Amino acid sequence: MSDPNLAFYAPLWHPGLAMSPFISRDIYRHSCTVTGALYKGDRLGRLFDGIDDKITMTVPSLANSDITLAAWVNRTDTGRYDFILGLGNDADNDYKSLYFRYSNINVILYGTKGDSPTYTPATPTSGAWVFWLWTQNATTKARVLYENGVAVDSNTATSAYIGTGTTLHIGEKSNDAGQNFKGSIGEAWVYSKVLSAGEVYYMHKATEGRYV
Repeated sequence: MSDPNLAFYAPLWHPGLAMSPFISRDIYRHSCTVTGALYKGDRLGRLFDGIDDKITMTVPSLANSDITLAAWVNRTDTGRYDFILGLGNDADNDYKSLYFRYSNINVILYGTKGDSPTYTPATPTSGAWVFWLWTQNATTKARVLYENGVAVDSNTATSAYIGTGTTLHIGEKSNDAGQNFKGSIGEAWVYSKVLSAGEVYYMHKATEGRYV
C-alpha cells in the first residue's frame, strides 16, 4: 500500500493486526488503539459490542480535500445508531465531522455533520457482510455512495469537509460521542482522493472473497 493518498488502511481480519496497539497497513503506519473490539480471525475481522468498543488513531487532516471512506461491515442488530467510521470533532459546527453510519430506522447516513443524506440499503441491514464506500469531491462537492461496489446514491454536498480533527474512530462516532457499532468490521480505508467507479468496483471484487 504505497499510495500517498491512502491516508489509512486496516485489514482487521489480518493476524498481524490481532494485538493492541497495531500498526496500519499504509505508508503512514499509524498506531491504532483498540478498546474491546475482539479479534475474531480471518473472514471475521473484529467484533464490536455496540456499547463502548472502538478503534482510534491519528490520521492526516482531510480538511478541504477529496475524500473516500470505505469499510466491510456486518451489522448484527437493527433499530439503533451504528457508526462505522467517524472523523473530526462532532461538537463543532456543521461540516466539521465526517459521518458514515446506520440510523435507528436502518438507513445509511453519509457525509458531514449537518449535511448527511440518507439511503435505504438494498442489502440486509443486519446479518450480512456489506461493502460500503462513499466519495466526495472537495471542488465540485459531488458525492457518491456505493453499496457492494455499485453506485446507489449521489448528490451535491453543501460544503467541503472543513474539520480539523485528526482522530479517526472505527466503530464509534467522532469525538468519543457514542453510537458504537454492533457487529463485525473486517476492513477500513480512508483516502484523500476520490476513487473512480472502476477503482471502487475493483476494490470490492478484490476483497469480497473474504466475506461472501
